[in-house]
Amino acid sequence: MNHMYCGVDIAKDTAVFCLLADNGELIEGSTTFNNNAHGFKAGLRWLCKLARPFKPFHIHLVMEATGVYYLTLAKFFNGQTGITVSVVNPAQVKSYAQAELVRTKTDAVDAAVIARFAMAVKPRPWSPPAPHEEELLGILHHVEAIKDMIQAERNRLHALEATGPSTINVQRAVKKHIRFLEKQIDDLTDRLRRVVKEHPDIDENIKLLCSIPGVGEITAHTLLSEIGDIGRFDGVKQLVAYAGIAPSERQSGTSVRGKVMINKRGSRRLRKALYMPAVVASQHNPAVKALYQRLLEDGKNPLCAIVACMRKLLHIAYGVLKNRKQFDPDWNSALLT
Repeated sequence: MNHMYCGVDIAKDTAVFCLLADNGELIEGSTTFNNNAHGFKAGLRWLCKLARPFKPFHIHLVMEATGVYYLTLAKFFNGQTGITVSVVNPAQVKSYAQAELVRTKTDAVDAAVIARFAMAVKPRPWSPPAPHEEELLGILHHVEAIKDMIQAERNRLHALEATGPSTINVQRAVKKHIRFLEKQIDDLTDRLRRVVKEHPDIDENIKLLCSIPGVGEITAHTLLSEIGDIGRFDGVKQLVAYAGIAPSERQSGTSVRGKVMINKRGSRRLRKALYMPAVVASQHNPAVKALYQRLLEDGKNPLCAIVACMRKLLHIAYGVLKNRKQFDPDWNSALLT
């Protein structure tokens, strides 16, 4: 069996393909197709034509999880004879490019980097989400966007109120818009609950996650949609790495002491979903509260302590999903790892 690796750099309108042989030799690179059904068919014909002399062959086609642009392409190639599709975290590819000291960034270069990453790492195959999973994810992303709009409108309203009664009509319009957006969230949340009730396995997972003090309904939905099948992670450490939950500190000798921040590698939505629950859990969840207080007593920065609480919550979430048991503060910690 001859193995080949195809890196695909995806944009809104185009997809750039680069194909490598098993020995790393470039078979074909920097070939651009439209990011639509016609372009996908052309890309498949291109791959089959190049691979024909290497029969029997197997092509590992790898792309980054870039917004939603990758999804239709991944679905098209998934299940095609002789092709395995993988969708990887862009941060992984970026780190690989940095390790290779790649300084040029173009679509063609990025496609070649992804192909070499595929050959070196051989990422696991991608499984397409079920229709109801796509709907749930779409609802959650839209709710997140609406919440951002509400916050922007509240900030605008605060500024208008500071100017006095001269802007009273605009203030009323902004308040009306906020009520409209809040109604949209209520409607979307109702739809979310209906979809979950139609799928008992998801409903059970939501109940398991909501049993964790600090984790509410929307947070549980977000965690589940971002984590997906818990079985795809070999252990909790792999899940934590996927989320990218680690404090980023800059310290060298006695002169360099940078501000502590959250590591930005990994799933941004997963980290965002865990931040406020970790703040709540640090006060109301016994297992997390003990950790938070101990870290503060050890002189840790409060943000570092919250990041550790986020990681602890993710450990607990992994434990309840893996063991199919609701949260119990008296569990042996080994069960959670």
